[in-house]
Amino acid sequence: MRWLRAKLGANRLSMFGASEFTVSVLDDKTEKIRFAMLQVMGEFGQKHYPKIVLRVLHAQGAHSLWYALGDVRAVATAMLGDVLARERISEITVLFRGLLPRSKKSHG
Repeated sequence: MRWLRAKLGANRLSMFGASEFTVSVLDDKTEKIRFAMLQVMGEFGQKHYPKIVLRVLHAQGAHSLWYALGDVRAVATAMLGDVLARERISEITVLFRGLLPRSKKSHG
């Protein structure tokens, strides 16, 4: 079964333009992004935006996290103001490098 996961993971990676990563590297990068997003929202997000926190917690991979980033940006803006929120979101956006197709990169 391990070979099947590796094969499916490799197909998933090449399909999303991240063929240079192994499954474990992709998982590590995805978890770093998830952690960074949750860290930006912090306790404020947990208290005031629990659905967004759950969306980030349960996101299945980099694509899902990418689509949740707009909501995280809204929470960060409510917490920190526009300028600081942009800085924090920019730091997270860099973490997506190499994980998404080119068409998604311009949205961050």
